[in-house]
Amino acid sequence: MSPRALVLFLVFASACMKAPDPAGAMGAASPDMAPAPMVDPDAQRPELALEAPATWEAVIPDQSFYLAKWLIPGASVGVCTVTWLGPGAEQRQTNIERWIGQFVDVPAAGAHGALQIKALDGARYPGTWVQLEGTLTATRQVGGGAARENWMLLGAVLDTSSGPVYIKAIGPTDVLHEDEAAFYAAVQQARILP
Repeated sequence: MSPRALVLFLVFASACMKAPDPAGAMGAASPDMAPAPMVDPDAQRPELALEAPATWEAVIPDQSFYLAKWLIPGASVGVCTVTWLGPGAEQRQTNIERWIGQFVDVPAAGAHGALQIKALDGARYPGTWVQLEGTLTATRQVGGGAARENWMLLGAVLDTSSGPVYIKAIGPTDVLHEDEAAFYAAVQQARILP
């Protein structure tokens, strides 16, 4: 078979192949999984300017919908991700609920470490701040394994002209408590460049 015939055969064969069904391959959706991005292919991906706490290690994002990613050092390594899913705001509440659903044993309202959802004060963009402590059950995002007790989530949704930008840090409670003020200030000063 000539090289040209071989190339044409391979193109034809690949066009006839059915792609696997991702839902069937992964099973039912879990709070571990990030939402499937619904990004308009014509939408311009924004750029992020955010100064994370000095001890966090910037790494190359491993998902196409991440604008940035950091590893948070400690006895157990945490992670901070910045996600953009496109200009629509329809997934905003779903993402916040997914974050909360990744934790169990969250203290009751009014107790130290209880779930807090409030307006993000003093930020460049209007937004929502989410904070809670408990047991992280969705561990895939931090390498898998058993549930992690005494972990914390610090998160924000920034309402930008490019659409919502989701900033989420999860890690051991003692580590994130130390970085909480610096992270909040970084989120307040974050800039999204369309």
